[in-house]
Amino acid sequence: MNIFHYCPKVLPVKKYGGTQRIAVSLMKEQVNRGHKVYLLSLAGTHLPSINVTTIKKPIRNFEDYIPDNIDIVQLYGTPQETSRKPYLVMIGGNGKQGEKFLPNTVFVSRNHAIRHGSTHYIYNGIKLEYFTYNEKRKIIFSSYQKSLGKLRM
Repeated sequence: MNIFHYCPKVLPVKKYGGTQRIAVSLMKEQVNRGHKVYLLSLAGTHLPSINVTTIKKPIRNFEDYIPDNIDIVQLYGTPQETSRKPYLVMIGGNGKQGEKFLPNTVFVSRNHAIRHGSTHYIYNGIKLEYFTYNEKRKIIFSSYQKSLGKLRM
């Protein structure tokens, strides 16, 4: 499958960016599974094994950057203009009051979807190697040392 991602950030991120980390993880796994992955992102992005095209700043219409052979487009926010190709929108953060979402939008959990007036969600798969566990403090940290929460038993 040929998959096009539009993520208008510099990837990979260094110290922030849950949605951006999920995007990078997803693209790497798609490549590992034999898909051809294309990314339109901001200048400074470097992801080996992914066909990266960079732009200076986010753009409204990304359609001209989508190769003809693309089967599906993955977006990480509600687009201002929709694609002529089949596409999926993943929302990772919280929407604004009154914000409208397209029917093919998925959220990161059931609760997140419900809070945004939807029933569509996908639990994102993140590799365990991105995390460390502090036995003494009973806290799980991400690779950029942000506490993700306490482990409760």
